[in-house]
Amino acid sequence: MKLSVIIVNFNSLSYLKKCLSTLHWVNLPFNFEIIVVDNGSGDGSREWLKTQSQCKVIFSPENLGFSKGNNLAIQEAEGEFILLLNTDAFPLKGSIEKLIEFLTARSRAGIAGPLLTFPDGRWQRGYNRTPSVRKAWMVLFTDMQNVFYPLVWPVIDALNLTPFVRPKKVGYVDGCCMMIKRAIIEDIGLLDESFFFFAEDAEFCHRARQKGYEVYYVPKARVIHIRGGSSARKDLEKAVILRREAERLFISRTFGNDEWARYSRIMQFNFLIRYQLARILNRPSQTYFSCALKEYKKRD
Repeated sequence: MKLSVIIVNFNSLSYLKKCLSTLHWVNLPFNFEIIVVDNGSGDGSREWLKTQSQCKVIFSPENLGFSKGNNLAIQEAEGEFILLLNTDAFPLKGSIEKLIEFLTARSRAGIAGPLLTFPDGRWQRGYNRTPSVRKAWMVLFTDMQNVFYPLVWPVIDALNLTPFVRPKKVGYVDGCCMMIKRAIIEDIGLLDESFFFFAEDAEFCHRARQKGYEVYYVPKARVIHIRGGSSARKDLEKAVILRREAERLFISRTFGNDEWARYSRIMQFNFLIRYQLARILNRPSQTYFSCALKEYKKRD
């Protein structure tokens, strides 16, 4: 078996149907399996999955979170490569093959992620730095990049400007579409189940890099990502709390409590500026930034 595609579903039936349809539409040229883990959905997903024969299904009676859900499937997977794929992520034709070809050609490359775009074609960040004080200082710059890139991306893409579209080593790639060599999992272990949702991708990639493996962003591979379609977007406050708790756990455990204290203070300042700008521009994001500002004021 060349590839095992693992999808964790929680109340995302419409996205799940499109994701599975996309995987068959891209017509992969090798043997692959699809394993869906349903995390106690109550939207009809479980009933629909029972009628499907094109994938293996693991039913959990409760929402185990991202890491535990994926780990259930990884332990059942038979593929040489493991693709973690969100229900709201839809690979374009040839993209999955490109990720596998890239990893196959480089012995130390263990994890790869694609270029992400929104459904309307706008550029979307698919990689980032490992959470740390250094990253916190870069957040405002990153925000500017998030504004700049979508504006210039059509030109970059059309002209195939090499500095922007060539593969590069990164801290971590987004867990919505993460290609992993099975050998990496056998060496460093499964996803860390301490992380319910958020930061598990950063932690896994950090652990891989600590063992000498390389993590790459491969923009020739393209995936359309709704972003938030398979998460807690309906409850912004919950999403902010989960993200902060995941970052606190990762940073304090990896770099120490003092590092977390500095990180949270810098992030509070960042969110204050982002919130004020969103208010001035009357952007919907001001609600999210307001929630984040409140959470990062905490000093635990």
